[in-house]
Amino acid sequence: MNKLISKQKRYLQKIRNDIDENMFDLLATHLIELSTKIKLYDEDKIEMIKLLDLAIKKLQERITEFNKLFIHRHILICANKLLLLDKSRKDITQLKKDIIADFNHKEAEEGYIPLNDQITEVRITYDTSYLIYLLKKLFDKDQEYNKALFCFEAIKLIEPDNDVIDLYQEKFDELFPLVELSNNKYEEPKNMLLILDSNIILSRVLKDIKGFENHCNETFDLEKLGNNNKFVILPSVIKEVDKNIYIRCLELEKNKSKGRELKETLMKKIKKTIEKYSCNHKFDKKEVEDIISDILNKIYINNISKLRTIFEQKVSKEGSLSHKLRKMTKRNELLPEQGDLELLSYAILLKNKTNEKIGILSNDIDFQAFSKEIKEEFDINIP
Repeated sequence: MNKLISKQKRYLQKIRNDIDENMFDLLATHLIELSTKIKLYDEDKIEMIKLLDLAIKKLQERITEFNKLFIHRHILICANKLLLLDKSRKDITQLKKDIIADFNHKEAEEGYIPLNDQITEVRITYDTSYLIYLLKKLFDKDQEYNKALFCFEAIKLIEPDNDVIDLYQEKFDELFPLVELSNNKYEEPKNMLLILDSNIILSRVLKDIKGFENHCNETFDLEKLGNNNKFVILPSVIKEVDKNIYIRCLELEKNKSKGRELKETLMKKIKKTIEKYSCNHKFDKKEVEDIISDILNKIYINNISKLRTIFEQKVSKEGSLSHKLRKMTKRNELLPEQGDLELLSYAILLKNKTNEKIGILSNDIDFQAFSKEIKEEFDINIP
């Protein structure tokens, strides 16, 4: 026993040396061993927490605009290790949320850190230790398989050789095997009110903007469809389009000679399109939330195998690891993105308000792969 405690004391000294000498890269490496080195004896646990608090304080004092990402990465690593030793530290949880919010350019929200923000944290640190802890807790203790699988997929992207992959791959394959997605035949809609998804609108408005040709994927002939149908753009889609257009405009601003002219063209096109097809109906927020809950329960939550297949197909199309992880931050669990759920809920409400045949024009596989279920449950067409 004395020998074990002696090793712990020596480990603490190593950590103290790293902090005293401001060797934070080395500290991050040495902290990997924490769970095996510190056996949670009271004295050593308290001393380790003090050292981690000191490291976080010293790191915060060094933050500048130029090193922020580097410093935040090390703060998050220290914060996660501290929370392993003391889960009650709300100040550390809030610190993590503030860093993630800063990275995402949004305000930190109160409450627990959602899974998509956990993935954002991993985009900063590339440290999977907390995701591994969550995976084991969600699968073995809580039996929240959807969330556990989401953690598993992220770990598999970052550390495909981690032992935890082999351990849980077989379990997930047995519970939720990958399935073959049905290839729904396109049927041209007629006499419908067609809701345009953001991917359809963006393809349309970016079509003639130089430099964005590759972003266009015009699956549907809107001119032809417009002869026999009406189009509408809903509030959640406008929000999504605005966000994407903002990013495109930032890209255009880098081109000083042609950027301003192209940006003006793009803004005029998007404004004209939204004004032409914008929906005049008002939607109650509570109604939308209730319908989203209904959609999840009736269609998506009990289809984890299909959701897993869709997710892996989507991520496989992304290029670099950072792009794959960024794709994951757009959703919580394997469920469709919030914008897609809002769009479907608006479609259902619009059907009730207008009594028209409603369809959704979208290239999104989250709609297309579940077109049969959406039609049967809510009488919404996915052409």
